[in-house]
Amino acid sequence: MATTTTVGELYKAKIVTEEILSAMIEAYLADPSAPAVLEIGGLRFNLGAAIKANTWTQEVLARASATPGQRRNAVRTAVLLARPS
Repeated sequence: MATTTTVGELYKAKIVTEEILSAMIEAYLADPSAPAVLEIGGLRFNLGAAIKANTWTQEVLARASATPGQRRNAVRTAVLLARPS
């Protein structure tokens, strides 16, 4: 089932909590090659696909000079803008 709702909208509605969001971000940053899929109310969210779909996030993660905070914020942005399927 496709949806037009973003993870950010689910976050604002408190369906996705800060704890879930932080855990997803930390899991990705710890091992970007590990598959990370979250199920949200019958919808599936693929973290790797969200990162690949966000060019800015890819650019930040590719920068050797990016700080840990910049990397975390870039991944958070990609997650919040993504749409579960």
